[in-house]
Amino acid sequence: MHFHSRVSTATIHKLLFADDCALNTTTEEEMQKIMDLFTFICDNFGLRINTEKTVVMHQPSPNTLYTAVHINFNGALLKSMGTFTYLDSNLARNTKVDDEIAHRIAKVS
Repeated sequence: MHFHSRVSTATIHKLLFADDCALNTTTEEEMQKIMDLFTFICDNFGLRINTEKTVVMHQPSPNTLYTAVHINFNGALLKSMGTFTYLDSNLARNTKVDDEIAHRIAKVS
């Protein structure tokens, strides 16, 4: 029997689940562009984006200073968050997993 294993990495740009969506980008310009495209596609399918539930979060690379991003949706500035819950996982601007681990431990206690 021959066994071949290969480890690979992939960058995830979009996470869709039911009525939740996470769009991942590396720059503010790219984030605005993908939000505009997502809005256009939703409009074509008759879907409406709830601006009260739509937020943005910038996760800078480690050892990089945080800079606020300004993303517009239909002329309105979207709220920027430092933490965000997506599909019951806690995402944080600081890109550390400590809070997520504590959250999951608390759920099973």
